Amino acid sequence: NKQSNYTNLSKVKECFITDNEEENIIKVIIKDIKLEEDSLIISKKEYYHFSFIFTIDDKSYTDYSICLKEASLVINYDFDMVKVKIGSFSYYKVPYFGTKQNRISLTNLKGIVNNYYEQKEIKGIVLGLRNNYNKDIVISGIESLDINYKTSFSEAKVLNSIPQSSDDISHLLGYEYDYTNIKNSNNNSFTIKPQETLYILIPLKKVGSYIANQFGLSIDFSINEMKETIYIDDFLYYSSDLRLKYEDFEISTYENH
Repeated sequence: NKQSNYTNLSKVKECFITDNEEENIIKVIIKDIKLEEDSLIISKKEYYHFSFIFTIDDKSYTDYSICLKEASLVINYDFDMVKVKIGSFSYYKVPYFGTKQNRISLTNLKGIVNNYYEQKEIKGIVLGLRNNYNKDIVISGIESLDINYKTSFSEAKVLNSIPQSSDDISHLLGYEYDYTNIKNSNNNSFTIKPQETLYILIPLKKVGSYIANQFGLSIDFSINEMKETIYIDDFLYYSSDLRLKYEDFEISTYENH
């Protein structure tokens, strides 16, 4: 129904995101409820598409990051309560993106996307990192800012050229890649000489239940043993399939590009 109390913004009292046990609660602020142009016909009945737009209330917690493997959105109305499972949830507070002094810059960012059980998934990321400084920069760690993926930095390697997104990650690494089992980490690192650019392949491990095609990265590096971290904002590595199959259901997905 186009006219419903559940899509009436004035009826909403409060909203929050929580885990299954409701031990962690993140307050969110609902900004708008918009009727979109598209609709769906099921058994000759028309269903309408509404977008609920939220922002995080930073004052509701003090942690710099919070990750929930299984999250739900709770909306309290003045007449009812609705709880909707939304998959996983990752939120990070960062001081700024990139570097203030521009000593290191990102020249390339690409996802290596292969099929996994007949579904497109990101299995690795290729970064082009340039040293703009007059001293060596040592890259000591790169992490995904999404709870469903963990980088396998011990298996990372320098590439001579930028591959295609569809290139098989096993071919790029030179051995059969295990997408789900994490190897023991080691002290892998990469040194970038002044004015040099390195293209580094970072394999990803699937550690969560959900597929993500857009997330940020953190990069740890050091100059003369002084450690720093830079953050890369959310990046869309590939467009997902518009329809996903889950058990006996077919789910339509929407993306903001």
